Amino acid sequence: MRRLYPVNPGYLLWCVAAFLLVTGNFEFFQKTLSVYGFAENAPFLISLSVVLLNAIVFFVAVFCFFLPIKFVAAFFVVLGATAGYFIDNLGIVIDTEMIRNIFVTDAREVADLLNLGLLVRVAFL
Repeated sequence: MRRLYPVNPGYLLWCVAAFLLVTGNFEFFQKTLSVYGFAENAPFLISLSVVLLNAIVFFVAVFCFFLPIKFVAAFFVVLGATAGYFIDNLGIVIDTEMIRNIFVTDAREVADLLNLGLLVRVAFL
């Protein structure tokens, strides 16, 4: 059976990376713009966005060697929406220590963090 709308894997990868760049980095760009004004630092800020976009593409592409690209795309969109919610609303920085804490968190702590705002953001994005 012929697919109605075939999706080029490379195009899907770039679209997911651009989506993650725009939706998952509000706090990062807000803090960066507060330090570096756009008018006087436009080339730097544009190049920063391009480098970040390429880093996301590279990181997601590595996973595409082992898993189907549609699964990887869906996983990273959900992961980006979840991480973006916690970064934007709680002001946290996700680093290696934060990732270690995720694996030792118990059910009570998780219940405090799960709320309607998180579910709406993940469902919307």
